[in-house]
Amino acid sequence: MDNNLARRSSRELRALFRTAACPDLADVSGRLEAELTGPVLVRAVAPLAFRLTGLGDWWGKDLRSTGTGEVLAGYNLAGPRGERTTLALRGTVGPSRLDGRPAVVLTYPPDAPFPWRRVVDELRTLADGTVLGLTFGLPFTPRDGSPFLLRREVR
Repeated sequence: MDNNLARRSSRELRALFRTAACPDLADVSGRLEAELTGPVLVRAVAPLAFRLTGLGDWWGKDLRSTGTGEVLAGYNLAGPRGERTTLALRGTVGPSRLDGRPAVVLTYPPDAPFPWRRVVDELRTLADGTVLGLTFGLPFTPRDGSPFLLRREVR
């Protein structure tokens, strides 16, 4: 993954999200390793914030088709190699909170711990296949989304 991409400002990444394509659900299926984005301070504080909200050692996401081709089911992954499943999630294509254009929208179940039951992640793909995500609904984060990157796991 392009390290320069991860170091771009949140504003630049949201602008890039606006130009990115909505992926087919199959394009974001599988194990996707996360990379935190933004300035050094943001990338340093994010792991602490994840621990405080029950998602310590966040590694990425594991998304799978439910067989209908219209819905993904999956989990957030934690641990050094993503060996633990954590928060369950569900994905469908829907309008983005940022610009109303289509994105893969990931939601958490109503019984998920606070704040996750109120959080929405949105995914779009860049030309090189990198998945650019925005998280909405975390306390003390921008209303127009907190960016993150996902890439296919390399084994």
